[in-house]
Amino acid sequence: HRTAGCLRSGCGYYHYYEDWLEGNGIKKQSFDDYFKDLTKSEYPALEEGTSDFEQKFNEISNLRFAEYFDYYYAELEDFMKNRYLFYPDTFDLWLYFEKGIEEMRYANTDGRYYVIWQYRNRYGKTPTFEEMESKMDEFKTFFDMIEYYDSYEDEFYSVNFEHFISSGYPGYLVCDEDYISLSKRVGETHESAVINEDFFAYTAIHSSDPEVTEAWITETFGDLDVGVDFMYAVITPDLVFESIVRDQRNSIAAGFISIGVILAVMSVCMYFIMRSSLMSRIKEVGIYRAIGVSKRNLVFKFLTEAFVLTTLTVFLGYLASSGFIFACTSMSSLVSEVFYYPLWLAGIVLAVIYALSLVCGTLPIVSLLRKTPSEILAKYDI
Repeated sequence: HRTAGCLRSGCGYYHYYEDWLEGNGIKKQSFDDYFKDLTKSEYPALEEGTSDFEQKFNEISNLRFAEYFDYYYAELEDFMKNRYLFYPDTFDLWLYFEKGIEEMRYANTDGRYYVIWQYRNRYGKTPTFEEMESKMDEFKTFFDMIEYYDSYEDEFYSVNFEHFISSGYPGYLVCDEDYISLSKRVGETHESAVINEDFFAYTAIHSSDPEVTEAWITETFGDLDVGVDFMYAVITPDLVFESIVRDQRNSIAAGFISIGVILAVMSVCMYFIMRSSLMSRIKEVGIYRAIGVSKRNLVFKFLTEAFVLTTLTVFLGYLASSGFIFACTSMSSLVSEVFYYPLWLAGIVLAVIYALSLVCGTLPIVSLLRKTPSEILAKYDI
C-alpha cells in the first residue's frame, strides 16, 4: 500500500533523537546531573560541593564515562525504527536495517559514542574518558566510512530511488499492520499534528476501493479552503500527475523542439546529399527514361541508395550512441532512472530516422521524374 503526505516532526516524525525523546515524553539527565546522582548514591556520606565530592565525581565520570552514553542512547533503536517507518529511503537507515551495517547505528549520535563502540569491539572492554580521548584520532569517524556507500550505492538506488527523488514524501508499507502503526502518527487525531500558515499535515487514506473512496472524499471535502493558493484540501493521484506534467511542460516542450531541430537538420542534409548525387546523374536518369525504364523502378533505385546511405552513416552513428547510453544505464541504476531510454523508445526513434531519411532521399528523384525524358535530356536547371 502506498501512502503520501507531510510526515515531518509535527506529524509524529522526528529527525533528531533529542526531538524524539521530547516528543515521547522521555526525559534524560545531563552528563553532570547523571554522575552527581551516581556519586551521591555510591558515596552518601559526601556532601555535594565539597572537594571530596568533586574528586569522587571526577573519578567516577572518568572511569564510567561510557555508561552515560549507554544510558542516554538507550532508546536509539526505537528512534531509528520510527525514522525508518516514515522514510525508508534514508541511506544510513537502509544500510542498518536491511544490510546489517552496525556502524550506521551511530550515524546520528555523538561522535564519542561511536568511538566507544569501536573501542569495545577492538579491546573487548569499555574505555575510560582518557582512553576514549586517546583513540579519537585513531578510530574512523562515521563520515569516513564511505566504503559502505560505495559498496551498496547501486543497490540502494535501484530499490529506493523513487523515494529519494521525491524527498521521501511517498512511502511503501508492506502490510496492514504497518499501515495501522503509521496511521496513528499522522492526521489531526495525533496530538502533535500541526496546521498553520507555514505547515500542512495530510492524512493518508487506506482503502480497499480507492476509486469510490476518492470520489466521496473529493465530493465531500474538495471545496474546502485551506487558505493558500498552491495547496489543496484533497490531493489525488490525478492531481499529482497533472502537477508533475504542468511543472515539466516547459522541459518537455524544449525536448520536443530539440528533437525536431535535430531531425530537421538531418533531413535537410540527406536531401542535399541525394540532390548533389543526382546532379551528376541527370543524363543517366534521362537515358533510363528514354529506353523505357519506369518511374517506379527509378524511384526504387534511389530509395535503395538512400537506405544504404542512411545505414552506413546515420544508423551506425545512432547504433554507437545508443549502445553507449545502454552501457551507462546498465552500469548504474541512478543513470538508468535519470536517463529514460528503453529499448522500445530506441526502436521508435530509429524508425522515424529511417522514414525521414528515405523520404528526403527520394524527393529529388521524384521531383526530377515529373519531367518528360526529352526535357530531362535536354536540360535540367538545378
